[in-house]
Amino acid sequence: MLQPRSHYDLTDLPAEHAAELGPLLQRVERAMLALDGVARVHINRWGDGGAHFHFWLTVRPAGMLQLHGTFLPVWEELLPPVSEAERQHTHRYIATALAAESGTAHTT
Repeated sequence: MLQPRSHYDLTDLPAEHAAELGPLLQRVERAMLALDGVARVHINRWGDGGAHFHFWLTVRPAGMLQLHGTFLPVWEELLPPVSEAERQHTHRYIATALAAESGTAHTT
């Protein structure tokens, strides 16, 4: 999930932050596509009633073409669970990849 630090919705996001959004989503997608077994990254915006918007990034595993389209978040429930160690490793990898282009990796 990607969310702004400040409480904005997309309609009132200041122009300077909006200009950063496209390149940031590209960086996140590149980092996720570099993971083993990832074929596609889907970006969705949900958050009805929240104080700020969120982008949910969901991957389609390679070789699972039956998990395509707008129902991927529903089908994700059918995938085997990921261990906590693997999830943490993946998060550290993505944080480090993003920091390599710009920023700081918070991997604790």
